[in-house]
Parts: sequence; structure tokens; C-alpha cells
Amino acid sequence: MLPHALQRVFRAFFRDLDLERKSGLTALLWGAWVIAFGTFSSGPAYYYLIASASWLTGPVHAEWLWGGLTVAAGCAQLVGVFSDRADGRVRLRMGAALFSCTLWVSLGVAFTLTNPVSTAPVVYGLFALANAALYYQIGTGQRGRHGRFTHPPPAGWQRPTTTAGKGEE
Repeated sequence: MLPHALQRVFRAFFRDLDLERKSGLTALLWGAWVIAFGTFSSGPAYYYLIASASWLTGPVHAEWLWGGLTVAAGCAQLVGVFSDRADGRVRLRMGAALFSCTLWVSLGVAFTLTNPVSTAPVVYGLFALANAALYYQIGTGQRGRHGRFTHPPPAGWQRPTTTAGKGEE
């Protein structure tokens, strides 16, 4: 459980943003871009990602591994948000948010190790923070189905019941 002050910061920073959809779309597009254009050969910042991919999978191209995992995480976030299931696919959404957070932290660390003055660690750090907030909000029930930010109803509030239109006069 987060301290109350930190909860207030999360709520103020991420209120009324369609954050889960944007995060899923960002991951999907980033992964597709990496696969399509072979981005990892463009600079030394991707060295650590290439090394980790070759350590994990051997001769598979790093772009395919990282891009494919990112596309999968983005699709999982979008499927979870747009799902019509009653449970809102909470586990899927939490897993995708956690994986995306880990991915953005990995990218931020890789860029920091190769070029500490780059702006990429700040950008990827904000992506990671947003996904950490999503993970927290989904897990605590603050972000409901379809990715909408929900607040609990006030104490004592009850849904109004009407009988209008049921043939009663």
C-alpha cells in the first residue's frame, strides 16, 4: 500500500487521461517500428538490449525478440481495455502493465549506460512511471473496465431505482 501523499500524487498526475489505451498503443507502435526498421543497429544505445537478447535466445535477432514482446504487451493492454468480459481481464491488464514498466525501465537503463545526457531516460522513465501507476490502479480497483478512471461512490450512496416505464401509473 502506498502512503497517502504518494496516492494523491498518482491520482492528480494520471487523472482523466486515457492512459491505458495510450500505453498499449505506444508499446504496439514501438515494437512494430523496431521490427520493421531494424532500429537496434542505429546506435550504441541498444548494445545492452542486443546482448540480453542473444544471451536469452541465441541467434534470434534482438529486434524480433524485444519488438515482438513489446507488440504482445501492447496488444494485451488493448485487448484488456476493450474486453467486454465482466471481470475486465484484470490479470491480463496488470501483467501487461508490469511487463511494459519493466521494458521501459530496461530501455531507460540501456540509454543511461551508453549516453547519460540523452533525453531517452527521461522519456522512458515517464513511460515506466505511467505503467507502474496503471499496475497500481488496476490492482486496487481504481481503474475499471474499458480503462476508465473510476472513483468509489460516496459513503451511503445508492443507485436510484425507478419504476417509470414499467406500465405503472
